[in-house]
Amino acid sequence: MQENTMEIQIIQPTKFIEKIEFNFEEIKKSLESKLENYQSLVYNDTEILSAKKDRAELNKLKTDIENKRKEIKNQCLKPYEEFEIKIKELVALVEKPIKEIDSQVKNYEETQKEEKRKQIEDYYNLNAGSLKEIISFDKIFIDKWLNSTVKVKSVLLDIDLKINELKNNFTIIEDLNSEYKSQVKDKFIQTLDLTLALSENKRLTEQSEKLKKIEEESKKEEVKQVPVVEEIIKKEVEAVAIVKEETKEEPKEYDVRIWATDSQIKLLKQFLTDNSIEYGCVK
Repeated sequence: MQENTMEIQIIQPTKFIEKIEFNFEEIKKSLESKLENYQSLVYNDTEILSAKKDRAELNKLKTDIENKRKEIKNQCLKPYEEFEIKIKELVALVEKPIKEIDSQVKNYEETQKEEKRKQIEDYYNLNAGSLKEIISFDKIFIDKWLNSTVKVKSVLLDIDLKINELKNNFTIIEDLNSEYKSQVKDKFIQTLDLTLALSENKRLTEQSEKLKKIEEESKKEEVKQVPVVEEIIKKEVEAVAIVKEETKEEPKEYDVRIWATDSQIKLLKQFLTDNSIEYGCVK
């Protein structure tokens, strides 16, 4: 585009209004003199109508002053408003090709970014080896790589560093003496944060230790309870046998409520069976 030599020239008037002169001092003195009577005026109950009349007169005076201000303002703005409409029309003419050029520039920049992204993605896939099957390019991609100020060479160096970092982190996880390697790897793949992945290993290990401790305590408790249950059942059976022997009656039905673990219940059933004692659920 050729150099723009067009210049807006104001034809009429040759000079804008710099100052609006009016009898300001004269009106100000007249107002101050007239309004002085109102400064310390106090109305009593009988003069309330007079107060309303004075207020109305002052409001009218205020309105007259404001109306004159608006009148002069409109007079000053009228030529500007007409000028503004025409200026906006000229601006619209210039904006049309600007938008068309801007669209082409943006399309060009987007194409450049897509080509740059494709170039660095191909580089990652070529150098990452089997790592790319686990960590996709999208997971390591950084938007700022596509900025025009960032050179491709610099991005490729960043990718090399990232690949080495990922491989080293997987080696650290693989060297862990832990049964939770699989979960730790999954955590790292999700977050790409080695600290979080190792924290997951610590959490799972501590959780497993707590569960083992609970199981051991439960087994000890079962061992303690078995002799007690057997003793209770033995006494109950002996009592039934004595009553049966003394009365020579047919076996009677007894409802016994027992609190026991699953393993203790199995022992109880075996004990009843060994002693030919019938049992069943209470309905």
